[in-house]
Amino acid sequence: MRFLLDQDVYAVTIRLLRGLGHDVVPVAQIGCSQAPDSDLLRTAEEQSRVFVTREWDGTNWIERNAPSSPPAIFGPAMTYDGARGFTVLFDGECDYPCQRTWEYGLYRWWFPLVLF
Repeated sequence: MRFLLDQDVYAVTIRLLRGLGHDVVPVAQIGCSQAPDSDLLRTAEEQSRVFVTREWDGTNWIERNAPSSPPAIFGPAMTYDGARGFTVLFDGECDYPCQRTWEYGLYRWWFPLVLF
């Protein structure tokens, strides 16, 4: 996968993602260390990257993690639905019934309801 990492993401995270074979670009590498998240998100979308950041609660930096997430899968496809503000993940191949679509937003993953 392709990632754009904000300046507040730990160096160990960069090393881990690169060690797993991902294409990782820290914002400092492209001269955007002080850019607002809205600009960085737009840059990530233009470069087809997942934007990774943390949040400031007024006192501390908070790393947001989803309470649940999709299991390990092979051959997934992911995109960002800017109209709704959600990340959409389509299952690739896995050890259970696949061909499901996951959505991420509001700090959680879920299966959207699909009506035929």
